Amino acid sequence: MLRSDLIQDRDIQILNIIHQGNPTTTIINLYNDHKRHDECATALLRTIPLYQNQPTIITGDWNMHHHLWSSSLNVNSSMETDCMVDWLTIHGYLLSNTPGQHIYIPHTSRGTPLVLDLTFANGPATQCTIPSDWTIKPEFAFDSDHLAIQWTLFNNVTPISNCCGNRYNIKDTDKNAWSIAFVKILEHFRGPLNVLMDTNNPISITNLENAVPAFSTAIICTNEQVIKKCNSSLIAKP
Repeated sequence: MLRSDLIQDRDIQILNIIHQGNPTTTIINLYNDHKRHDECATALLRTIPLYQNQPTIITGDWNMHHHLWSSSLNVNSSMETDCMVDWLTIHGYLLSNTPGQHIYIPHTSRGTPLVLDLTFANGPATQCTIPSDWTIKPEFAFDSDHLAIQWTLFNNVTPISNCCGNRYNIKDTDKNAWSIAFVKILEHFRGPLNVLMDTNNPISITNLENAVPAFSTAIICTNEQVIKKCNSSLIAKP
């Protein structure tokens, strides 16, 4: 669930992950743009009323230098960095990174490898071993000068081998049959969708957030009912 009620900013996204058998966990993704000065992501983050008793992870490109995570002890940290470190300490956040392990690898020899991408977890998160298996994945960086970070949110969840879901043979699908099935299935999700059709009342962000999973689920159910799945093959072309 996107927590747009807490903040609507281009550099901060807050998600609540709700999964049966696990505690509701907040994930905050940020990009810290120093050019925004007092409105940079870390400064804004300290003004957000977060639930301190709920597992919370803060991750992203912090663009900050500090001896707690840098590869060099001789680091001149900025005032904003020191304020953020104090805030993290007061609220019980611990660093998931291995200090000194470079994540930013410049493409030119003139650049200096740095530790810019950081992951922090608060007390309730670390008590639940959230996150776990934090690691760097260079093979997923592609052309970026930032290496990819991977970690496990919940240990009791089986990873999905095909992250894109099932593939369907849409080309040979009967469009009329799909449309008829979709209309029937959509009736089971009318609750959150009817709100969007009410022209007498304004549509809120909550209305949209409730409608998206309902509409998506209706499409998935229709695909499973009408469309043939593509058989996976190691030699198949993308």
